[in-house]
Amino acid sequence: MNANPVFDLLPADLLSKKYVLLNSHGQDSLIFSVTDIKNVLGEEIGTLLFVKNLNFYTDQIEMIKYVTLALAALILLFSFYFIRKTFNSYIMLVQRYKDILEIKNRTLLKLANTDHLTKINNRKSIEKCLKKELKRAERYNRQLSLIMLDVDDFKKINDTYGHSAGDKVLRQLSKIISSAIRDTDHFGRWGGEEFIIVLTETDLENAVILAKKIRMLLSTAEFEGCDKVTCSIGVTQYLHGDDYDTLINHADVAMYKAKNSGKDKVISSSSDQP
Repeated sequence: MNANPVFDLLPADLLSKKYVLLNSHGQDSLIFSVTDIKNVLGEEIGTLLFVKNLNFYTDQIEMIKYVTLALAALILLFSFYFIRKTFNSYIMLVQRYKDILEIKNRTLLKLANTDHLTKINNRKSIEKCLKKELKRAERYNRQLSLIMLDVDDFKKINDTYGHSAGDKVLRQLSKIISSAIRDTDHFGRWGGEEFIIVLTETDLENAVILAKKIRMLLSTAEFEGCDKVTCSIGVTQYLHGDDYDTLINHADVAMYKAKNSGKDKVISSSSDQP
């Protein structure tokens, strides 16, 4: 048995151990005794050994390790992809709700600043516009004029044709005036049948020209549900030192002069005649 070169590789104490690891030429082997071999007389004549090359398993372990690393990297990439996709979806959802909220806020702001009947600026909004333009005119020495108009005999229109006809008159009047002014001007309902036009970059002369144009448009228009509709119009210009109340008062006084002098007239704060 010792003539076999395999046995030269075996450690001397192999038979006294259950197993032993053997390395030879870069190959790892596991050797363990299976059983003793005896002859018919019961004498031990040798030992049955089991030899297993461990390199196969270590190679498998290396392969499993690389496969595991590859799978881990793949899972990481997929996780990153899905996390990013989920995050982008979340951002888009947040932006969508933000846009919806912004639209609703703009709508609410518009409703809060719009007269429900005529769909032009309400008193709160036109006051804000006038105060803003007054500050700008004062700071930058800009020209600013104001037109105040009142529908003549509006109570008579309501009493004669009904409040529904009166509402139609106010709506149609608002459309006529809106089409006659510039985009930079501000037009609003002051209250009842009174209206205000804030004219930016406009002196008194040109404000009066526009007021006369509006008076003519209204007096010649055919209003639904009633006869001829006219307006008394007062015009004033911002002068250095004028404040909000002063400008409103000048326009109001001029308007009532127009109404008290026969109606359907335009009077400026610097004159007593149309």
